[in-house]
Amino acid sequence: MHLGPKAEFIASVFFGQDQARAIVGSIDQIRRADVHNTGLLETLIGGQCFHGQVEFLDQAISEWMDGDYYLLHLRQTADLNRFIETEGIRVREAMASELAILLAQSHARREAEKAKKAATKAAAKAEVAAQKVAERMAMAQDKAQERALLAAEKAAERSRVAEAKKAAKLLATRVRATAKAGLDVTLAQGRSVSRVTPQGHDGITGVNGRTLRSHERGCIANPNTMTLEMQRGVEKGIGRKEAGSAADDEMDRFDKTEEWSNRRAAADANRHAVADGKAQGIKRRREELAENRSVAKKNHAQRQASAVTYGKGVEERSDRGRH
Repeated sequence: MHLGPKAEFIASVFFGQDQARAIVGSIDQIRRADVHNTGLLETLIGGQCFHGQVEFLDQAISEWMDGDYYLLHLRQTADLNRFIETEGIRVREAMASELAILLAQSHARREAEKAKKAATKAAAKAEVAAQKVAERMAMAQDKAQERALLAAEKAAERSRVAEAKKAAKLLATRVRATAKAGLDVTLAQGRSVSRVTPQGHDGITGVNGRTLRSHERGCIANPNTMTLEMQRGVEKGIGRKEAGSAADDEMDRFDKTEEWSNRRAAADANRHAVADGKAQGIKRRREELAENRSVAKKNHAQRQASAVTYGKGVEERSDRGRH
């Protein structure tokens, strides 16, 4: 080949940067272990320009790969790979350890929350049970007081009735005794009058020879009888006494009935006041229980919301730690 008066071939004519980049880009395919793929090498450089060029390039590659620079590169690459692997293992182990710590802390917090909730629930149940026991005791005490009050009222009523019967019996005895005494006195007076009546008057001659006045006829004169007027006077006196006794008895019965009615009304008013007080107390206790339950529900809802928020925060931190 004649190119002019002076034959001149520069190096880039046979092997330039384009060919070198092509070889470097596929060096792993050209050299795999002990395999030398010279056919691929020749294809990458576009064919050899002169005989022996491919063998020369293959030998140059072998010398370069056996040189210190390439071997240093291989050692540095191996060290870097080992460092990356070791560091990856260390980071994964650290992350796993941190995750285990976070999981343990989260589990401990959940257990503590459960224990706290259980303790709060048990305390609330104990408080409700204590309140129920207190209410039952208060109701039992109220019932006992009411029974004692009723028993006292019945005993007082029985005592009053017994006293009234006793007083009525005593009064009747006194009335009978007084009437008998008055009758005896009148009879004695009648006997005295019948004995001193003179004879010879216009009248009826009695058994003892004494004459009664004509207007006293119809009444037999003897030592054991009395005049008609005396008998009528005795009857009138006894009638007045009996009427007075009946009026007194009626007044006593009226006073006692009024007293009993007043006492009964006072007892009823006292019982109604006690019942109203108990009803108000029970109402206040129920309102306090309802308010306590409402407050407990609100606190429980707040604790649940706080627990949910806290759990989400823990999960987010765990996710960030894993990533």
